Amino acid sequence: MKIQKVVIILFCILIFSASAIAAEQDMVRIQGKVMELDLKRNKIVVNEKVFFWDANTLFFDENASPIKGDKFKTDTWVYIEGVRDSNIRQITIKKIYRLPRYIERDESDLYPFIH
Repeated sequence: MKIQKVVIILFCILIFSASAIAAEQDMVRIQGKVMELDLKRNKIVVNEKVFFWDANTLFFDENASPIKGDKFKTDTWVYIEGVRDSNIRQITIKKIYRLPRYIERDESDLYPFIH
C-alpha cells in the first residue's frame, strides 16, 4: 500500500514538472531592434523573427507605463515577451516594451521586466 502511494506521488510530480517545463519552453523573450512594422496586420519583425499581436497584447514604454501600439517605429529597440503557438507556427506578443537603446546585462536591474 505504501509503495502504491509513493508511485502515485512520483508520477504526479513527474507529470506536473514536465508540463511546467513544456510551458516555459513556449515562452519567448527577446530584445532587439524593430526591422519591420505593419500596424494593419498587427505584425512586427525583430531580429529577423516575425511576431504578431492581438487585442490582449500590452504595450509599454521603458518605464513600464502603458502606451499605444502606434508609438512603436522601425529602428527602435524593444523587449518582447510572447508565446509560441506551434500549431500555427506563430509567436503572439503578450507584452512589448519600447526601449531607449540596447540594454546590457549589467543594466538590466534598471529594467525589472527584462528577465
